[in-house]
Amino acid sequence: MSEPPGTAYTLGSLFDHPVDGGSKRAVAVQAATANTLVALFSVIVTLGFIAGWKVLSHTLAICFPDEVDFVAQRKGWSGLSTFLTELLTMKWDKAAVCSCTPSKPGASSRYIEAILVLIALTFFVGSVTAGIMVPPLLIIGTTAPAQPDAVYFPVAPLGMTAAEASRHQALFAPAAMRALGGVSAAQASSAGQVSVRRVTVPAGNKPKVRVDYSYSITGKDFGLQKLSRLRHAVEGSCVTEYGWLSSTEEIGDFYNLWGISSEAKAVYRTEVSEPPWASMHLHPDTQRTTVESGNNSFAVVVHSAGRASYTTTLDPWYATYLPIGNDSTGQIRVQPGRPPLSCWQKDSWSLNGQTVDGVFAIDDLPGLNLPESWHVLLQRHFAAPKIVDIGISLDRAVLVSSTTSLNGVFNAEASNLFDDMRRLVWAAFVASRDAFKDTTMTVERFNIHNAATGPEGTPADRVAEFVLVTSAVAALSVEVLVAVPVICFIFIIAATSPVLKFVTGLIKRK
Repeated sequence: MSEPPGTAYTLGSLFDHPVDGGSKRAVAVQAATANTLVALFSVIVTLGFIAGWKVLSHTLAICFPDEVDFVAQRKGWSGLSTFLTELLTMKWDKAAVCSCTPSKPGASSRYIEAILVLIALTFFVGSVTAGIMVPPLLIIGTTAPAQPDAVYFPVAPLGMTAAEASRHQALFAPAAMRALGGVSAAQASSAGQVSVRRVTVPAGNKPKVRVDYSYSITGKDFGLQKLSRLRHAVEGSCVTEYGWLSSTEEIGDFYNLWGISSEAKAVYRTEVSEPPWASMHLHPDTQRTTVESGNNSFAVVVHSAGRASYTTTLDPWYATYLPIGNDSTGQIRVQPGRPPLSCWQKDSWSLNGQTVDGVFAIDDLPGLNLPESWHVLLQRHFAAPKIVDIGISLDRAVLVSSTTSLNGVFNAEASNLFDDMRRLVWAAFVASRDAFKDTTMTVERFNIHNAATGPEGTPADRVAEFVLVTSAVAALSVEVLVAVPVICFIFIIAATSPVLKFVTGLIKRK
């Protein structure tokens, strides 16, 4: 997973570190500094327990002067190390532990001795355990708050020309490549959040395949400081659609997507020397459906027909045949008329048990309180299916099969529709999860306005209210950072207090 640059986050300032169901106050420091503090805390905790034992020994001497004085004279119990030595060497028998005749009138010395040994042992075990367990509690993550000046939300100008649209899309291409590179890591760490299933549908002599997918992302995954309980859920499905093929001619295959003649698309034979790829197309009614219901339709047109292969397959996208007569190379080729995918996807957002359909209704969630500038970011990333945006940005690298292509020949047997779609779904998940992080890694170009800035060009209010994950930093718990030294300091002050020693000595003189 690519990490943000050092200029993208802030160190030394308080922030809310997102956790499941809420957040914890934290401060970010360099990882090396955090390691030093952990070692220091281990020493502080040990000193605190030594001081605590001293306070307890004096307190017991004040509360039970006669009994403790008797045991102390015999065992020297004021020292913890002395007690541990005694614990390992004393004879634990019934007479020693439960003497019915106390050595001192009115007290069971052996019973008191055993209790004091147990107290000493408890303190020893506690000091060792705390020295191991407490310091790691100091580091609660590897996050740091985003630097407001580093946040960039490109705003698409209204009525863009084709050239402007290409420039705008180019800003997001690096993020798509990072998402693709992060798929393997995400599959290992987030397997429970993404589901991609292949469903075979009976369809006679034409293999029909359906791919169902879903994934969810929480506010914690997004890195939102104050909205870790926010949840974005996606559910979708794609199925091969042979009925959209309108004609197959010598120059290529022609499709009418959704049976609409104005949505005609072509896969030309002039592409056969290129690796297989796929083009993404939104339904012409997308703008209305995404606002009204969060529902979108899109199509994936595979460009694999005519590609040369050195292996064979029956997969719908890569089904091969051996041309007869008109192919001078004698190579295996992908059959013409490969079926596009007809897809739908529904997005929803939820918070505290309330759910809305689509990003345009997100403000209807009670208690959300989004920073105003985030609306541009969320609508840019989630108004349409993220898988479409990823497919457009990846362009010729969109399919797994493209990685097997060499000198115009690819491995059809190792390629299949399901693997292609599974990787796309995972890339969409990673890109969606990293939507906020990518705002600090997008380079401003082409004079495209930054929606993260206010009218005067300064960062908008609360625009950087999210965290970035990087191994270069550590998030320290403010609670632990303050509470542990304070408690230990109190014990040390109490243990060295002349008042405590004076009272103990006074009682002994009595």
